[in-house]
Amino acid sequence: MSQAKYITAAASAYFLWGFFSFGSRPVSDYAALDILCYRLVLCTGLLWTITLLFRRKKFSSDLRLLQSRNSRVKRQLVVKMLAASVLLLINWLSFIYVMNNIGVQTAALSYMICPVIAALLGFLVLKEPLDTPRRVALLISITAVSLLAYGHFRELYFSLLVAVSFAAYLILQRKLNMFDGFNLLTVQATVITLLLSPFLLRAEHQLIRDARFYEYVMIIVVFFTIIPMLLNNYALKGINASTAGILLYINPVVNFLLAVLYYSEVVSWVQLVSYTMVVFSVIIYNSGIFIKKTSN
Repeated sequence: MSQAKYITAAASAYFLWGFFSFGSRPVSDYAALDILCYRLVLCTGLLWTITLLFRRKKFSSDLRLLQSRNSRVKRQLVVKMLAASVLLLINWLSFIYVMNNIGVQTAALSYMICPVIAALLGFLVLKEPLDTPRRVALLISITAVSLLAYGHFRELYFSLLVAVSFAAYLILQRKLNMFDGFNLLTVQATVITLLLSPFLLRAEHQLIRDARFYEYVMIIVVFFTIIPMLLNNYALKGINASTAGILLYINPVVNFLLAVLYYSEVVSWVQLVSYTMVVFSVIIYNSGIFIKKTSN
């Protein structure tokens, strides 16, 4: 089966995520937890509206698929869904905090580290093969990340939190790819919303009345949550977690370009060299797929 469409889906998702700052920066005056809570409530409401109006049969089909498994497998699948939801919660909250309170370049560093972790977890946990070009690509990536992380240990701490949570999420999603991607996202968003409900319902919480806030949160929901998450879930049905992890480098490259060209953050020659190395690692890692496609 050709992987081109799955690679395109993953690349499109990570390209979109690279522009996340366009949604989050205009509401940076609000707490990261508030942004996440409203993002999840609106996202969950929209997903369930679409499900109930247009996708009831597909949702019922996945329920039957889950129920058809024996008790042990069913319990394992439910635990994986819950774990994936918690990882997504950690990733979203920490990423919003990093983007709004530390800097776009630190957010980019998060997703520089993530592909290396995802590729290694794919190799260790899912037993995904790593041929020589992919090993070389990983070595280049690790070198680039090491250059970027040197002397920035505070940023590295937050970056690791974002990176590890999303890398582990990719691994779990790969194990859940027998289910429809839209249904998975709906369930996971619902679980996260329920987990966050105590913060929304706390006595001191004041309902935000700024219309501009809701406009940008809806932009985050549609363009930086639902669309890329669905593309990501679809991609994981046809490519392994390590390939998705390497393609994820598209995200920090876009972040880096925005930080330099749009937000005017200072850039060093080390960063320029590192990001150039990353681009080459992506090309090398996926070269075998495109060579095979050309030869066919």
